[in-house]
Amino acid sequence: RAERDRAEQRFQDVRKLSNSLLFEITPKIENLEGSTEAREILVKRALEYLDSLAKEAAGDNELQKELAAAYEKIGELQGHPSKPNLGDLAGALSSYEKANAIRLSQPETPEDLRLLAENFRHLSDARYWQGDTKGTLSALERSLKIYEGLVNSRPDDVSLRLANLRILTELSQYHQANNQYPEAIAFAEKAIAGTAELPSDARETREVFFVTHADLGNSLSWNGEQERAEAMMAIAVGGMEKLLSEKPNDARTRHLMWRVYMLASGIFEDIVNERSLEFAERARATAQQGVDIDPADIQFRHNLARTNYRVAVAAANLKRSEEALDALKVAETQFLALIER
Repeated sequence: RAERDRAEQRFQDVRKLSNSLLFEITPKIENLEGSTEAREILVKRALEYLDSLAKEAAGDNELQKELAAAYEKIGELQGHPSKPNLGDLAGALSSYEKANAIRLSQPETPEDLRLLAENFRHLSDARYWQGDTKGTLSALERSLKIYEGLVNSRPDDVSLRLANLRILTELSQYHQANNQYPEAIAFAEKAIAGTAELPSDARETREVFFVTHADLGNSLSWNGEQERAEAMMAIAVGGMEKLLSEKPNDARTRHLMWRVYMLASGIFEDIVNERSLEFAERARATAQQGVDIDPADIQFRHNLARTNYRVAVAAANLKRSEEALDALKVAETQFLALIER
């Protein structure tokens, strides 16, 4: 009995340690400058501990939930597009799929369903970056269906309503990426309308509101509604610049700001090329700042390479050929470095 009790105590100690690494220490350093490599070590160690426990506790639902959360944290660090990550996109997909298999086996309580819906949301991102178009849409639709059911059963839960709007925004982005602009516009407009029912001064509400305006502006431009597109993009740029000024060291906000600048540059291409170049240069400065703060964050290195290409396009449209060629050479070097890695 004493030996069994000691083994149980060791089991609980390791479990406590792994959860502390994942959910107490890791989140506290997530926004620290240059912390990507440290987070990688912490999350990997926590996952090793949980993996060792899981072998001894098959059928323990609570431990399985902890393991799913660990896989999701690993996936986030490996390749979450709006957070500092290591650029391991295939690894991120594998981690989210492991978590998804566990989540699908859990009881269908409201909390378990919420976690499953959020997992499908992240899984859709991972599939998108691996070129799985059908899988991306399937995961988004499954996430939306779960969230809609939860919102209907708990209409006063602001966090659920916000999560539901994020899925609508990501469905808009999915349809943009597939040149389905009327569908993208419809999802974006629905998401923006939904923010009116949330606390207007909350940072999370404002983020969805401004990011979705950028997506709406981009889709409207491609759909031939340029004047309205520019009005929507102005709201997005001004709003995101305000959010970034409030939290200048927040990597997620910086990434979203970069994306808004890139979309703004795109809608002015071949229309007002000076503005296209201006926004491209703002995007480049934002991406460069991300690289300077955390060189281990592959997401911002990828962002910077993409931005140098956009600067080259805008400069070429202005007949500034030497500037365009220089930016293309820089972009090529940066992409080759990422490929080599």
